[in-house]
Amino acid sequence: MRNIVIALIAAASLSACASYYNTYKPSNSSVFARYGGDAAYSAPRVTGKRKVGKPYKIMGKTYYPISSSEGFSEKGIASWYGHPFHGRKTANGEKYSMYEMTAAHPTLPLPTYARVTNLKNGRSVVVKVNDRGPFKKNRVIDMSYRAAQVLDYAEQGVTPVLVEALPTDGSSLKSRHVSRNTQQVIAKKPAPQFKKPSVTGGSFTGRVSGSGGGAVQNTHSLTRDLAIGSTRYFVQTGAFTNEGNAKKQLAVLKPDFPSTQIFTNSVNGTTYYRVRIGPVNTVDTADALLNNAENAGWVGARVVIE
Repeated sequence: MRNIVIALIAAASLSACASYYNTYKPSNSSVFARYGGDAAYSAPRVTGKRKVGKPYKIMGKTYYPISSSEGFSEKGIASWYGHPFHGRKTANGEKYSMYEMTAAHPTLPLPTYARVTNLKNGRSVVVKVNDRGPFKKNRVIDMSYRAAQVLDYAEQGVTPVLVEALPTDGSSLKSRHVSRNTQQVIAKKPAPQFKKPSVTGGSFTGRVSGSGGGAVQNTHSLTRDLAIGSTRYFVQTGAFTNEGNAKKQLAVLKPDFPSTQIFTNSVNGTTYYRVRIGPVNTVDTADALLNNAENAGWVGARVVIE
């Protein structure tokens, strides 16, 4: 809670921080930022011992770090963080710079290089995951300010993303998840230029410094063609291998949430029946819908995106 209060104070004192932002200059030439929206599908080899950490609890939730990043991918909502964390040590022991291409993730081993694609516009960057977070509900990765700026969501504070862990041996991803429409979307807007960050809206999340990580359900079946710019948000209350159990949950939810549906997909030969409320079209609406579901007793519900 201390960090949340600090972030709110920082938001209220932006004008007093002008000299602070003038002191720290951004890195405009990172090899991991491809401003054309097509970041690399490989990263430097990860050597030495990686930090994982033991399970721990924050704000009533237990987090479980994972020991391997190989094959890891997930879709979810990204946020970004900057001041007052700028200059502090990350969970990896490095000094955090809001102007470098880094990120915080709840569960991935530290460090992990990840390719992050903004599903609103198709832009992508490669970041070094060297910190833990975010710990706000429904956020899957906390990008540095600079990374959020390159992905063109720094002003909005949040955006739907695809996170893909890159191979640790320096090789390229075997499967490249790209959209045929990505280049047309990107061509309409020039590469973002550096400017002082705005600390309003959803830019700051409930971050907690130090080691540890968070459990993330990696249950999405990704396709080769991403639907850039047409993101839909759902609240998922359950996933079943038995269709009858999914229908029972659907029947309970329908009176309070008429938009509830069952979605079917196959993962490694197993069919899953996912019960979801929605869709809705914005992060704020999804957050509100999840809050309503939890108040109705669906404590295991979470936001997913398509």
